Amino acid sequence: MINVAYSFEEVINNPVVKKCINKFKVDHREKAGEYFYKTFIRHFNAWDSEERQEQHSLYNIKKVEWNRKENCFHVHYKKTKYFGETWYHYTNGRWY
Repeated sequence: MINVAYSFEEVINNPVVKKCINKFKVDHREKAGEYFYKTFIRHFNAWDSEERQEQHSLYNIKKVEWNRKENCFHVHYKKTKYFGETWYHYTNGRWY
């Protein structure tokens, strides 16, 4: 198992994540970043296999969008050697 620990700064400063977070009003960016980070870390750590952790790694994120209507992030992951492209709703520390 890979078991990589990502820091808050590393996640929030990832160019794809940062692009989405920076679209929030300045006074909401920190909260949006914490919201994303909390869910991302829980999601990444939920996978036991190296292949799944690779698929859901910070550097495999293709796109992040905030969906105001659903009050969640849409997080898109790139295709890997073992899995096709996929995406999730990130909301309240959960994903689906």
